[in-house]
Amino acid sequence: VCSSDLGILDLERIPADLAAIVRELAEDARPAFAEGGIALEIALPAASLPVEGDPRRLAQAIGELLANARKFTLPGGHVIVRAGAGPGHAWIEIADTGVGIPRAHQARVFQPFFQAEAGLTRRFGGVGLGLALAQRIARAHDGEITFVSEEGRGSTFRLTLPSAAG
Repeated sequence: VCSSDLGILDLERIPADLAAIVRELAEDARPAFAEGGIALEIALPAASLPVEGDPRRLAQAIGELLANARKFTLPGGHVIVRAGAGPGHAWIEIADTGVGIPRAHQARVFQPFFQAEAGLTRRFGGVGLGLALAQRIARAHDGEITFVSEEGRGSTFRLTLPSAAG
């Protein structure tokens, strides 16, 4: 169980395959991307990426990252989902050719209810909880979400988690 400023988060800690979770979510999301006129490329390793955690919560975090990429990528854009491993960790990356995040707003991206675009003329929906929730889930798994973004060129979000022992 993890507590934070967003409340209590119940976690189950079991062996999980991060690549399999990502593959299933990305394939399930493919029709929604296609409907929005967005090309979705899935470039995942054939090998498993073992982590220890709550598969349901990890899927929730990854789902938020995929939804974010879909929401902020305009028709004709492209999203690529990649994954891999490094010493002691596994990672997934979701890169888009979307609107990007203005530099002035980047430090607040993971704050609950934050939205770079405010006011009555907002083009993008949502209440600003998706990235905050995803980051909370990552941290509850001793992981982290980082990103790079350039306004007008897109964003790349990376979820990094400790590899499972063994």
